[in-house]
Amino acid sequence: SFDGSDTGSDGGGPKPSTAAGAAAAAGAAGLLQERRTPSFGRVLRALPYEVVPFVLGMFVLVEGLNATAWVDRLAGWLGSGVGGSTWAALFGVGSFSVLLANLANNQPMTILMTRVCMSPVFAQAATA
Repeated sequence: SFDGSDTGSDGGGPKPSTAAGAAAAAGAAGLLQERRTPSFGRVLRALPYEVVPFVLGMFVLVEGLNATAWVDRLAGWLGSGVGGSTWAALFGVGSFSVLLANLANNQPMTILMTRVCMSPVFAQAATA
């Protein structure tokens, strides 16, 4: 039973959860002390410029899928399964996004699913 004391079952020392909480708080305090406000130049130098071609290529790929009507096909397929329910739409799009993120990558999945959700076909199919 809980008697308000903060000792372990053997009567000596704090509970493991209390010790873990104290350690986490001390670690967070240490990180906050060492935090510096980065300058704009330091941020620009630290950017991973090698991913820029990949990201730009993902935009081109999604626009190509949009131009060939694959985005609208996917939007119609996802929208037709929700039956006018906002919760079903959130669950369906969220679940499909998780699946795509695990198969591909977060960046292209986000770009593609944004275009799918913006498609008028998705809105029409979801409200039908």
